[in-house]
Amino acid sequence: MLTMDDAVHIKQLRVEGLSVRAIVRHTGYARNTVRKVLRDEHAFQSHRLTRPSTVDPFKTYLQERYGQYQLSAVRLLTEIQPLGYTGSIGTLRWYLQTLKTPRQQHQQPTVRYETLPGKQG
Repeated sequence: MLTMDDAVHIKQLRVEGLSVRAIVRHTGYARNTVRKVLRDEHAFQSHRLTRPSTVDPFKTYLQERYGQYQLSAVRLLTEIQPLGYTGSIGTLRWYLQTLKTPRQQHQQPTVRYETLPGKQG
């Protein structure tokens, strides 16, 4: 994949007086690629387009409910499916993970509590 920095480097080599073949040997790109860059015909890959998520219409509701009660994805899924949510539980879990604080993300789900033999009884 050709980046913008590579294209600038190719153009700089041309300004320095190198031929297309010399630039090809120096950079390792194909002749046609170098020619396209020098003619400004090369299309650079843009960033990925963001598509709307199935969670987007329910984000405010999920933020409120998760903020108040720290409900699980399974519980929230049963609440938003009657409202029209058609996505998967994995998508919902991914979104709920973004709502957690860094401390919550690294916290153990349970704390082990041990007693001496005979104490618990």
